[in-house]
Amino acid sequence: MICQLKDIGRIYDGPHATPKRINTGNLYFLNISGLSNGRLNLSTADRLSPADFRTWTRRVQPRQGDLLFSYETRIGEAALMPPKIDAALGRRMALLRPDRSAIDPRYLLYFWLSPRWQSFLQERTLYGATVNRIPIGEMPNWPINIPAIATQEKISEVLGSLDDKIAANNEVVSASNELIRNLYRALPTSSRLLNDVASLAKNNEQPNQFLSDKRLIGLEHFDSKSLWLPHSSTPDTATSTKTKFQAGDTLFGKLRPYFHKVAIAPFDGYCSTDILVLRAKNPLHSSLVAAAANSDAVVQQAVNSSNGTRMPRAKWNDIESCPIPDPDAPATLEFIEFAGALVQDATARLKENITLAKTRDELLPLLMSGKITVREAGQEAAAAGAQIQSEENEV
Repeated sequence: MICQLKDIGRIYDGPHATPKRINTGNLYFLNISGLSNGRLNLSTADRLSPADFRTWTRRVQPRQGDLLFSYETRIGEAALMPPKIDAALGRRMALLRPDRSAIDPRYLLYFWLSPRWQSFLQERTLYGATVNRIPIGEMPNWPINIPAIATQEKISEVLGSLDDKIAANNEVVSASNELIRNLYRALPTSSRLLNDVASLAKNNEQPNQFLSDKRLIGLEHFDSKSLWLPHSSTPDTATSTKTKFQAGDTLFGKLRPYFHKVAIAPFDGYCSTDILVLRAKNPLHSSLVAAAANSDAVVQQAVNSSNGTRMPRAKWNDIESCPIPDPDAPATLEFIEFAGALVQDATARLKENITLAKTRDELLPLLMSGKITVREAGQEAAAAGAQIQSEENEV
């Protein structure tokens, strides 16, 4: 069915100014940097006071199932508004409130992320000297070709089953992160220091030395206060010197350390030189080093000692003398064993998510273009699940 965007929903754009932001509370001011790979990351959002929140949601307040999208810079990024979140639209952000009798919200998101629609958005983008934008006033009249609602729901079910598995893994991984951080916080400190169990690895390489089967990590791949690295890129995108790291190393974001970007490397690869590579002197202490470096105390020490006003940077010397629990104490040994098991499980789940996301991204354009049927896509999704289960059994 060929129709126009205004036939399937209503578009609202965000404010053209910025309210006063605060650091605490549960009233969010969304921003386009929180839109990534079809998900909304609230960790990038600012907070609003209750008075400002009422002002900035007077025209529209995002609600569950709304399609959030960027109309200036980051063209093509989108996510569905999750439930039970009080938020205001940010600058350069708009929403499409779907008419659920005409389009399934989850199908709308997959349609928006499909290569065909992404290409259409690029064609309609106005390229300016400072920012690129899509003419939001013209969008209601844009043509859209969608199947019947029953077919939409079947497509959403197939692709959604893969996303649901990814989300379930992410929930477990997130819980593991909080558990490790809390258990580490409960350990008594000692006279032992971080440099007793870790050292700084400084093996820099040029882009022409990179191995193509390795991954590249930048500060944009971290989630604040998370030990895990669910995202990465290929080294062929690099144009400058990078630091080589190994699986099990702790990667500590030294640029603007208050962003608290510290994670354990799940694979070998290369990272930005704005990331410190901390290597456990004893491989069995990898989880201890990661938990220590990710702790609020160590990150705060890095913040307090960092140099620079606009772009402060921390150094290994700033944190190497931070006290840590005695690595030989019974409680710490128990923590190391338990945390190590959680790290292994989280690494396996994140690897599984890569396979699931790859399958979803391969099926998405095929389903949207009609090159495969929903039944065939379901079989492909089932095959991906069977492959993952087989790999887990081998381990």
